[in-house]
Amino acid sequence: MISDEELIKSIRAGDESAAEELVKRYYSDILRYCRRHLSDQSLAEDAAQETFYRVFRSLMRYQDKDYFRAWIYTIARNICIDENKKQKDIVLQETEDIGKESSEIRLIEDQNEIERLLTSLPDEQREAILLYFEEELTYKEIGKILGIPPRTAQSRVKNGLKKLKRQKGRKDEG
Repeated sequence: MISDEELIKSIRAGDESAAEELVKRYYSDILRYCRRHLSDQSLAEDAAQETFYRVFRSLMRYQDKDYFRAWIYTIARNICIDENKKQKDIVLQETEDIGKESSEIRLIEDQNEIERLLTSLPDEQREAILLYFEEELTYKEIGKILGIPPRTAQSRVKNGLKKLKRQKGRKDEG
């Protein structure tokens, strides 16, 4: 498979098929990410399209080799933040299969409970957990997206998982 950097070079040279390949490679992931942060499907679709519009508009200036994936998620994140400011209704969408990814939350079978537990976390921990488990980004990529060191990203994921485990334990006791 051709690397992101090679695709970018081809796009800069005017290769439309390379641009199509880049969209195919990232569109479903970016759309899923936007759905997690926006209150409805049409807003998420608009945000995903706006992400690619901005990517292609800024591609000539992009220079951060090996971090394209983090860059595109950063753009999507900023668009979602802006849209949420407009909407004033921050709703975390369904969390699909996050329970499959971690032993701390694997035991939670009820999607509504996963949703409730995730929304109980501070925004920065919830964001780090979703980027790590849902989008399968590395701590380094998460750090780039959130503007924090990779170690901080790692601790946000681990501390968030500990809180989820404690909250689940309290619910089971009650």
